[in-house]
Amino acid sequence: MNIRVFLRHFYQFLLKKNKNNLSLEIIHGSVWTFITQIFTRLLTFARTIILARLLSPHDFGLMGIAFLALSALQTFSETGVNAALIYKKENTRDDLCVAWTVRLLRSVLIAVLLFVFAPQISSFFNNNEVINIIRLIAIGQLFYGFSNIAIIRFQKEIEFHKYFLFSICSVLPEVIIAIWLAILLKSVWALVAGYLVGSFSYCIFSYVFCPFVPRFSLSGVHLKSLLKYGKWIWASTIIIFLITQGDDIFVGKFLGTAALGMYQLAYRISNLPATEIVHVISRVAFPAYVKLRENLSKLAVMYLNFLRFSTLIAFSISFLLLSLSYPFVFYVLGGKWINIINSMRVLCIFACLRSIGVLNGSLFRALGYPDFETKLSLMKLLLMAVFIYPLGIKYGIVGVALSTTLPSFFHNFYGLYLVAKKINVGFSVFCKVILVSFLVALFCLIFSKFSFSFIHFLTQKHLLSLFFSAIIGLIPLGLFLYLFLLKRSFYGRVCLKYW
Repeated sequence: MNIRVFLRHFYQFLLKKNKNNLSLEIIHGSVWTFITQIFTRLLTFARTIILARLLSPHDFGLMGIAFLALSALQTFSETGVNAALIYKKENTRDDLCVAWTVRLLRSVLIAVLLFVFAPQISSFFNNNEVINIIRLIAIGQLFYGFSNIAIIRFQKEIEFHKYFLFSICSVLPEVIIAIWLAILLKSVWALVAGYLVGSFSYCIFSYVFCPFVPRFSLSGVHLKSLLKYGKWIWASTIIIFLITQGDDIFVGKFLGTAALGMYQLAYRISNLPATEIVHVISRVAFPAYVKLRENLSKLAVMYLNFLRFSTLIAFSISFLLLSLSYPFVFYVLGGKWINIINSMRVLCIFACLRSIGVLNGSLFRALGYPDFETKLSLMKLLLMAVFIYPLGIKYGIVGVALSTTLPSFFHNFYGLYLVAKKINVGFSVFCKVILVSFLVALFCLIFSKFSFSFIHFLTQKHLLSLFFSAIIGLIPLGLFLYLFLLKRSFYGRVCLKYW
């Protein structure tokens, strides 16, 4: 089959939805979700790199404080209605209207609280510059509140090809405005304006791509049904917020605004595989798990396949980032970000562990055990609280990164043990999968590390060496996937036996 024929078949596959075949439907959704994430995250990643060169860690820290305040209010007011809509087999118009009303009221409440308590928030972080930033962020939250709730149908029905176009149209204006204003202003207001434009675009395009028009409704029967499932999601979300944002709060309070900007950028870059690639799989996996929750044998096979590929990709890219962290930070971001290197390396290990936990959480929610995720997260939070102050005060942002990573070993592997019990699969099977992914990732690290030194020695070109060493570092990953996909060959059978 030549390339032209392959591309034609691939294009037809992308346009055609396979509603009668769940496996093909999941693959179709995964491909579109992956394409969506690649495009949107390449845009936002390019924006982050450009803005990191134009703006200072202090600017990023100011925006980080504003988003921490927003995230805290979003978390503590979480209703879980979105997850409840996906969990329910059928969504009526009344369900959607009630969910939209709940989300709108929540957004109005968040906006009012942000506007009123902006001085108190700035006082907590010892920075008065952030007051007006927080109040403008509140306006963006209102735009999100008025957006169309029916967008959730794209995820529920695994129609991610529609979500792709919606995402691009929503993200592109934010990226353009933020970069343009950063060049002109070279201040934090470029980030604020980008957020406002992005939230407004999201609201407008949600109605362009989904013609459903919600109405204000608080029907008691439908409201009770949605909130009953969402209560454990709410509890879990609060704990997850304290885990994922508690370190940011600590850094902003005790280590300063510039340190917060550095830590958040290190976290964002190092967690790229877990938060983007694995979340693509998780987003498709949740509705797929829901459809198979009555058939544990098929569910186990699907979960194992998701675990194989998510850990393999996340581990490999995280190890690649770990090995190239110094040249990437120094030559791409610039010398003012040099202090993030060690924390970025620690957080790459955290990203590997997180790729396991993301899949566990999706499975627990699909099986109707959202309380499992809540209890596991609570254990991790308690461990994190023990480590963060002594390590953070002594080692700075590197110590904070360690306090986040160490409890993740217990949290994710014990979660994997619970998954094994629920779907009747031996825990050793999961350990074998993770071990193979680790070994492949280790080869990626070795290839990239030595290739950068060699190419840089020959050419003395920093960015060229970084680019080609990153490509060479992915060779073990590509080779392993190639051998695995050739199931009829000897090497394919070996991969299947040990992976």
